[in-house]
Amino acid sequence: MKSYLLIVPFLLTSHSLSFAQGLTATEENKRFGIELNIPRLITLTGSHDWQSASGSFSYFNHKNNTEIAAPWLVEKLEANAKEQDRTLSDQTIALHYRKFLGEDLNGVYWNGFVKLAHVKGRQRDYGFPRNKQGLHKSPCRGSDCESTPIDTPTYSNPQKSSTKFGLGIGTGYRFIPKNKPYYWGASLSVGQYLTGKHNLYDGCTGALTADSKYIVDIELLKFGYSF
Repeated sequence: MKSYLLIVPFLLTSHSLSFAQGLTATEENKRFGIELNIPRLITLTGSHDWQSASGSFSYFNHKNNTEIAAPWLVEKLEANAKEQDRTLSDQTIALHYRKFLGEDLNGVYWNGFVKLAHVKGRQRDYGFPRNKQGLHKSPCRGSDCESTPIDTPTYSNPQKSSTKFGLGIGTGYRFIPKNKPYYWGASLSVGQYLTGKHNLYDGCTGALTADSKYIVDIELLKFGYSF
């Protein structure tokens, strides 16, 4: 009887190890992944002041618990664009190297990244006089004008664009259900653009756009599929 009791745990342990090895082999067959931020896609339908889409393509290295990901983002902001002639659009792509702290590609990770951004908008133009009756028109001449405050942009400049390159670090979390090809992730990345000029364009600029000197990327609802 005692020998039987010793054999049972051994069999259960062997079965568990074989099952775990089977899962690992199955997961290691998933070398690539595609992610999309579903809530952002909703902004593409209908008429919105902000339209945006983001996602990424990943290569998984299960042996080293690492991932190489290429996140991308396209967005266009048009707050009162017709009335005030304010538009801003940017497209970014980055290359992330992620190291997971737990077993396999699940749980918390740290990452470093490089990022390339292209920004287009109407360049800020300060210090010109403006028409009293049309504060957002081109600079006027004569007695019917008033001086523009130094912090108020006018719109004498055409649309322009610029390209920027930056570096940063970040952290995130990945949840992959066992034996499922779908997964969910959230991340926070911060950094700084090292080339190009910053805060050039008017309208809806800030730390969350590529017009800023600083990089702040927040992703909360990215859903992926591994294959």
